[in-house]
Amino acid sequence: MRFQITGEAEGTCGAALSPGSVGPENCCRSGKNGRCHISGPPPNPSGIATMCRKTSHLGGHGMKQKDILDRVTHLTSAMLDGVASSDELKELNDLLNGDPDACERYLDLVETHANLVQEHSADDQMAALEKTVPFSSSPKPASKSATFNWWPLVAAAAAVALLVNGLALWNPTNESTDNETVSDNAGVAVLSRVVDAVWDDSSVIPVEGDAINSGSVSLKSGLAQLEFFSGATVIIEGPAEIDLKSAWEIECQSGKLRAFVPEPAQGFTIETADYRAVDLGTEFALSVSPDGSSEVHVVDGEVRLDDHDGKELRFLKAGNGILSRDKHFEPVEGGGSSFIDRERLLGLAHAEGANRFREWQSARDKLLQDESTLVLFDFEDQNPWDRQLQNRIENNPNGAIIGSRWTEGRWPGKGALEFKRITDRVRLNIPGEFDQLTFATWVRIEGLDRWLSSLILTDGFETGEVHWQISDKGELVLGISTGKGDPNTTSPPVIHPDDLGRWLHIAVTVNRTTGDVAHYLNGKEVVRDNRPNLPPLLIGQAEIGNWRPQQKSHPIRSLNGRVDEFVVLKRAVTADEILQLYLAGNPNG
Repeated sequence: MRFQITGEAEGTCGAALSPGSVGPENCCRSGKNGRCHISGPPPNPSGIATMCRKTSHLGGHGMKQKDILDRVTHLTSAMLDGVASSDELKELNDLLNGDPDACERYLDLVETHANLVQEHSADDQMAALEKTVPFSSSPKPASKSATFNWWPLVAAAAAVALLVNGLALWNPTNESTDNETVSDNAGVAVLSRVVDAVWDDSSVIPVEGDAINSGSVSLKSGLAQLEFFSGATVIIEGPAEIDLKSAWEIECQSGKLRAFVPEPAQGFTIETADYRAVDLGTEFALSVSPDGSSEVHVVDGEVRLDDHDGKELRFLKAGNGILSRDKHFEPVEGGGSSFIDRERLLGLAHAEGANRFREWQSARDKLLQDESTLVLFDFEDQNPWDRQLQNRIENNPNGAIIGSRWTEGRWPGKGALEFKRITDRVRLNIPGEFDQLTFATWVRIEGLDRWLSSLILTDGFETGEVHWQISDKGELVLGISTGKGDPNTTSPPVIHPDDLGRWLHIAVTVNRTTGDVAHYLNGKEVVRDNRPNLPPLLIGQAEIGNWRPQQKSHPIRSLNGRVDEFVVLKRAVTADEILQLYLAGNPNG
């Protein structure tokens, strides 16, 4: 069944929707010319509700019209972002039923979304829509005299159809994971803090915030703190060999551990060759020497030592300690004072962070001396009320902060800007023409909830202007307008769900003389492209973290996350220079 899209100068407000139907009968805009009329009966015409009939919502919903429109905006945004629940979809349908103003607001939002679909990957989106929406993605062309742009209305009709049919395309329960790496193992613990940690060369190097799976952990030196999903916290001092069996049990083969076990995690167990130390609350320390001997010290609370069959061997209280050699036990002075505790670990972490901060400052100072540096926003030495972002390059333009709020950056006390709302942005103007450009930034992405999220976008997209963005698939995207519709330079998906909430270094270089374009993530090149015959590169009026294009209607491309540093150079820096920028600014060492 297909629906034919036709235009009317004056249409009737009767968008017919039914929870059992698969498409709309009429989609209208009240009080506007050029309305759309979708003709043809839906497969299930019985029980059709008149959606755009003028009625009073104050009595039916007990809400003022402004509150209704605000609620429609919220629910529609959730729907388009794919996070609306079935109850929210039903509420949205109810609010639209019989209220032309609510329908108008809904269609405005959908058209904004449709413009984004039209500009980027419209064919892919419509291929997905065709699986759900009962009309062709290639509607019959309008007559030559028609000047109305039907695509936003096709998408609007599609969105209405999706709404009444349970939002099959964007329903989170039906989301495709083709472009995401979703681990079947959520891990047993989170690596919450490291100090000078050096991991075994054969293992994957984890960073703070990583989920740690069950299995062996080899720490050659340094300190690492694991927060187990049972609620227990364990500090590991290297060198140490640990086997993580579950969120409730680990085996220490060698090394020093200190465990804090709050009430919900009581029963957390550390196993050695001689016994199983079962914590009954709240803190104890344990070490295993290379010769196999081990010590247990109860700092606070109680610990029970069992054999491997579960038989109780010893019962220790606060202040008690015991030494075990080949299952022979003797008391030792307890207390665990020689083990790193959480307070000392935090102090060491802050000291290491201070060292890392000083290394970053040295790298920043080199950029200040680089004559090719156009913009250096370091987000340092500014007040919480500042609305001007200081460019550390003298006599070069500063940025204007709009909406974004000051927050903590990569280190305690380090400044950053948070981009959360769709109005948050930094305006800047970089005049001139360039043969080469480098953009580099430290960002903490909190969500890829837009089709495209802005890193820096020029207001327009005239010949030579550049757009640097992140797609909702985690791809790094650089667009350079040539006036010929050339494709973007796009990386594979490199930002994955487990990267959200962690600091990432992202960079891109362009050399129009050679045509080389390269994307980098955390110091590593992720894609290189050759773009011959590029025009002179332009920036001009632009925005960090958002987009304010010249046309009236535009897709929302606001960034969801934090920005700690933003650099623009008028040369394409080398891969080694990118790596050094990453290493010097990496908060994880």
